[in-house]
Amino acid sequence: AARLSLAPVILCGDFNSDANGGNFIDATPTAGLIQRAGYREVWSALHPRSDPGLTWPFFEQDQFPAPPFFMATAPLERIDLFFSRRIQPERIEVVLEPVLPPPPTDGMPPYGSDHAGVIASFEQE
Repeated sequence: AARLSLAPVILCGDFNSDANGGNFIDATPTAGLIQRAGYREVWSALHPRSDPGLTWPFFEQDQFPAPPFFMATAPLERIDLFFSRRIQPERIEVVLEPVLPPPPTDGMPPYGSDHAGVIASFEQE
């Protein structure tokens, strides 16, 4: 019988699931379910537990209930995640500098995203 060769897989995105566990609004089982399905969570594979890799939020409009609108804050969860299977992660980093677009004309604050950027590189196993 012919053997099926399985391709390497990378899953990445805003999973709205705190990979550090946590007890805030994104304390969902999603990250753990992906790992139990055989995917490696890349940040924790390459960084010590003391480096939580926080990615969300940059602005307090995301807090529930909303405080005074659009105040800057520091990330407190890691919900922007990379998972891999059959491909070796080499590097992953969080970019904690918000990217701001030109000022809007409608009175809204100028922000491009309320998440930190995450950059990863991989090497085929």
